[in-house]
Amino acid sequence: MPASLPILHIADAVCADVSAGRDVVVWAPPGTGKTTALPPALLDVVDGRVIVVEPRRIAARLAARFVARSRGEEVGGTVGYRVRFDRRMGPDTRLAYVTDGILATMLAEDPSLSGVSVVIFDEFHERRLASDLAFARLLHLSRGGRPDLRLAVLSATLEAERIADHMGGVVHRTPDVRFPVEVRHAPVPRGGDEAGAVLRAAEALVDEDPKRSILVFLPGMAEIRRTEAKLRPWAAARDLDVRPLHGSLPLSAQAEAVRRGVRPRIVLATNVA
Repeated sequence: MPASLPILHIADAVCADVSAGRDVVVWAPPGTGKTTALPPALLDVVDGRVIVVEPRRIAARLAARFVARSRGEEVGGTVGYRVRFDRRMGPDTRLAYVTDGILATMLAEDPSLSGVSVVIFDEFHERRLASDLAFARLLHLSRGGRPDLRLAVLSATLEAERIADHMGGVVHRTPDVRFPVEVRHAPVPRGGDEAGAVLRAAEALVDEDPKRSILVFLPGMAEIRRTEAKLRPWAAARDLDVRPLHGSLPLSAQAEAVRRGVRPRIVLATNVA
C-alpha cells in the first residue's frame, strides 16, 4: 500500500478510537485510500472480522482484489468479498467487502453478527433503503445486545458532524486533496450519435497528448457496445486499448480494465466506476 496515501495520516487515530470502543466518521476525498487502506489497518486493532459495505458489486470485488494483492495474497484468504451470485470468502477471511443487500442477508442469518468487530459503510452518501435500514439496525444493535460492535462511516461529501452526532461518534478528516479539473462542452448532435461524439472527443484529446488515458461514462451496456465498436478501428491505428467496464463483466475483465497497462487506454464505463 503506498505510504503517501492521505488516509494514512489519520489511520492511527481512527484505529485508536475504534480500539477504545468509539464509532467513527471519516471524511476523505476520492483518491485518499479510505476504501483500501483503512479497513486493513483496522484488522490489527480488533479481534473479529471487519465488514466493508459497498454500494455496488464491482466496487466490492475490485477493492477486495486490490487489498488482497497488496498483502501478497489471493482473494478468498484473509481478504474476500460476497456479492449477489458471487462469493470469494473462506474460513480464514477476516476482511470482507459486501454489498448492502448481502449485509441484509447476513443480518437475517445472524441478527447479532457474531464474530464481527467492525462494520464500515463506505461511500455512505450514496444512501439507499437497504443501507439505511442496515445502518439503523446495527446502530440499535451496538447500543443493546452488541456493545462491542463498532461502526465506521466513510464518505467524501457527507456532512460528517451531523452523522457523528447521530451516532455519538468521532469525526476524522484527511488532508484535503484537490485535482485540477477543466470543463469542456462537446454537445451530442440531434439524433443522439453518442458513439460518434465520444470518438470525436477522444480524437481531440489524444491529438493533444497521445500518452493520456481516457475514462468515458456511458448510460448502459448498449451504449458501451456501440461506442466500443466505433472506437476500436481508430484506437488500433493509434495503438490504444479500449476496455469496457460494467458490473456484468467477470471479475478478471473488470480488474483488467482498471489495471495499468503498457499502452494508453480508453475505458468505457457505466457509473459503477
